[in-house]
Amino acid sequence: MKKRPIVAILILLGGLFSPFTLGIVNATTPLSNDQITYTVNNQDIKVINSDGTGAATLMDHTVTPYSAVPQISPDRTKVYYTGGNNGHTYTVNADGTGNTDLGYGAGVASLSPNGSKLVTTVPQQYYNASAPTCCRWLDSIHIENTDGTGGVDIHPTTAGNPADVTWSKDGSSIIFVWKEFNTSGSFDTCYYWIAKINTDGTGFTKLTADNTGQPSGTCGEIQSRAVDPVTGKIAYNVGNSSIRVMNADGSSNSQLYAATGTASTAHPTWSPDGSKVAIAYRGTSGSVYYVGILDSSTGSLSSTIGATSGGANITYLDWASR
Repeated sequence: MKKRPIVAILILLGGLFSPFTLGIVNATTPLSNDQITYTVNNQDIKVINSDGTGAATLMDHTVTPYSAVPQISPDRTKVYYTGGNNGHTYTVNADGTGNTDLGYGAGVASLSPNGSKLVTTVPQQYYNASAPTCCRWLDSIHIENTDGTGGVDIHPTTAGNPADVTWSKDGSSIIFVWKEFNTSGSFDTCYYWIAKINTDGTGFTKLTADNTGQPSGTCGEIQSRAVDPVTGKIAYNVGNSSIRVMNADGSSNSQLYAATGTASTAHPTWSPDGSKVAIAYRGTSGSVYYVGILDSSTGSLSSTIGATSGGANITYLDWASR
């Protein structure tokens, strides 16, 4: 009886049980520059090609509860995300293996441009006596090596809380949403800004204009910033209805896209070449969410992909933004 070469058998088995057959990410290669990660219903992390093909689950909530806020590593071999009942930062390989709780963090986590450091926020680590009596323990910006060493906390001296932290293009400063207290001692949407601070804790600067944090002078929650890996421009969302873009120093702030009717926008992320911005987009039906693809020059919505069903929402995208 002629023996079949063992290599041929392994190849056959590999074809029968390939990651694509099982509906997960390709186990042999990093995520491509065409793949976008995003969160569905604040509990599952998905990946999809920018043309709408290849949709797959990277992390399921049955493995890590409340998996959300994915961030692709610069070499695209890993995805960092927030998850678990403790809200820690986790990391998982691009094939869905090697899921690891890094043991810290409490919110959006972001990798430095060279992939050596991680920034996140930690709750109530900074005491500010000038804050309202109720809220003098404030969240801190936490920077740590990806191996868990060298952790430091920084915080602006002004009373307020940082959120949605990320890195500048050159890695020298942190870009984040900054929330200050209003005159009654609480947060509201008139006191939101995009701000930056150097990694050594100096140089705190508000990048959005006027005392409401809104270029138009009207109130609306600022959220989900993203930095273009090519130019360093910052995209951010205002009031779940408008995507704005500005230069790294806050100049040339302009509206890129505005939702109409009952549609909404959130969580922008830049493509690797900076030519496109992907957003979480809810259509006018109000119950179907998509990944929307915008032209970063014209703001035109060129396509909507990854439609959800049953009212499941899409949040926190990452393509190549820091």
